[in-house]
Amino acid sequence: AQGQFELRMRFADAVEEMDLVEGYCTHRSHWVARAAIAETEMVNGRPVLILCNGDKVPVSRKYQPDLEAAGIL
Repeated sequence: AQGQFELRMRFADAVEEMDLVEGYCTHRSHWVARAAIAETEMVNGRPVLILCNGDKVPVSRKYQPDLEAAGIL
């Protein structure tokens, strides 16, 4: 909501830095804050998160159970 920032670091390290923000890994290269998730949809039989800014983020099979347990999917 306040802009976009870029940092160069390992993805796992970046996710670890987000420990104070509720969010989820959705794919090997995507982490999403729960507050940014506006809705979900199915695209070609696979779940996709639609963010408040309109971006669409894929959900991989590996992370789908976590999102289902959280009640997002």
